[in-house]
Amino acid sequence: ASGKAVIVLPELFGWAGRLKGICDTLAAEGYYVIMPDCHRGDYAKIGAEGFDFGAYLAAHTWEGEVKSDFEKMMTHLDSKGCKSVGAIGFCWGVWALCKANSCGFPLKCGAGPHPSTKLEGMWGG
Repeated sequence: ASGKAVIVLPELFGWAGRLKGICDTLAAEGYYVIMPDCHRGDYAKIGAEGFDFGAYLAAHTWEGEVKSDFEKMMTHLDSKGCKSVGAIGFCWGVWALCKANSCGFPLKCGAGPHPSTKLEGMWGG
């Protein structure tokens, strides 16, 4: 590894194909890439009958899951020799990376782009 890593924090809808492709692109550029499953397979089903968004968010908290995920990821990255770590968050993942940074996790940088990188195609662009 190059000593550089990127943590890719997914949106509430899980590990979409586009996010996997972004991970592959970063890895091809020489970064060690991790995309955690902070929701343990329990992805948001917005629009589904009976889905309660507030209850969903309350079930997936910093203290309950995400903080320990960051602790494990940082330990793993350190064991791989990754001393420079950044993060990219998509949707919910932006909150997670900002929370991690504010809690002292040593992220060199963070970015919060939207995963719809080909939006212009909707209008014939």
